[in-house]
Amino acid sequence: MKSTIATKTIGLIALLAGLSFLNDPADAQSSVIYVRPGDSLSQIVSQAPAGSTIIVPAGEYRDSLTVTQPGIRLIGAGASESGTVLSNEGVGAENGINVMPGADIFELTGFLIKGFHENGVLLTRVRDYRITNNVTQNNGEYGIFPVFCAGGIISDNVAIGHTDTGIYVGQSSGATVSHNVAYRNINGIEIENSSDCVVSENEVYDNTLGILVVELPLLEVTTSNRVTVVKNYAHNNNNPGDDRALEIFIQAIPVGGGILVVGANDVTITDNVVLENNSFGIGIARLPVLFDAFDPLIDHIPDNSRIIGNLALRNGREPDALRLGEVIPNFPTGANLYWDQTGTGHCFEGNTVADDVGGASFPAPDALPPCPPAK
Repeated sequence: MKSTIATKTIGLIALLAGLSFLNDPADAQSSVIYVRPGDSLSQIVSQAPAGSTIIVPAGEYRDSLTVTQPGIRLIGAGASESGTVLSNEGVGAENGINVMPGADIFELTGFLIKGFHENGVLLTRVRDYRITNNVTQNNGEYGIFPVFCAGGIISDNVAIGHTDTGIYVGQSSGATVSHNVAYRNINGIEIENSSDCVVSENEVYDNTLGILVVELPLLEVTTSNRVTVVKNYAHNNNNPGDDRALEIFIQAIPVGGGILVVGANDVTITDNVVLENNSFGIGIARLPVLFDAFDPLIDHIPDNSRIIGNLALRNGREPDALRLGEVIPNFPTGANLYWDQTGTGHCFEGNTVADDVGGASFPAPDALPPCPPAK
């Protein structure tokens, strides 16, 4: 009996000794890395252990970062010229920050990212990411671009001056895009061939189009489903987009749209304020027929949209006749709300669309299908 007790005691002491590192303050902070003047930021990021928090002080970092490890947190000192600036000057890189497949639970906050040729932040096949409190400026096509991602938060960012989209969720699921500001882009915010996403409480202005929910052909993920667009402020999106990307779908974006759903299903648009967009306020339409030939097996006709409780006024006073006329002949003037009458299961309820300059809905409010009573 004494021998057994002694053996257990020795084993317990050994176990406690082996676990003592968990309470060692030095080891507890080993996953927090402080960048110092003169350090190579890209080298620090590439060599950091999984789960590291990297604190990046104020200053300009002319570098491009690639993240391959899970659990990396990049914490800047503020998204302004006096904060933490990631710049492409003298670098010539396509992406500011490239988060690779498997680098899950990634977090980025407090950076100004500017001047990269394609993307400010690109995430590919990443789960549970958080992109918060950053500014992306003049980064080629996209400011923030998660693609094939799941379960992300994009919040409290500013996206400025991109030739395609400021904040672009592509072929992803479970993204929440909230409290952001997007301006001087072609599309302010775009949800493309994605599902179970929420776009809430953002401000989009001075873009060519404010918010786009779209189902495009020729993509690996073929549908867009269950997207909620709620409590956004989409106003004065009348930028002509002279620098827009050459890609055919971007060339087709009409100037002056507030919120547009193209081909996507089960989209809810509710409690938004949509003002003074020159082509239309809120639009629901099928993908233009001319694109059907690209992907004839997919039905790019929207179904089951719910348009409820929106304020859409003083829109549609100068429609982009060139682009709208190619797909919708005789597009009306004054379209605070426009539905091309394709698809099934749509409903409209409690929207304010009649204004003092002749704006209305098309079809007229009494011709729009009402929403069924809540169960």
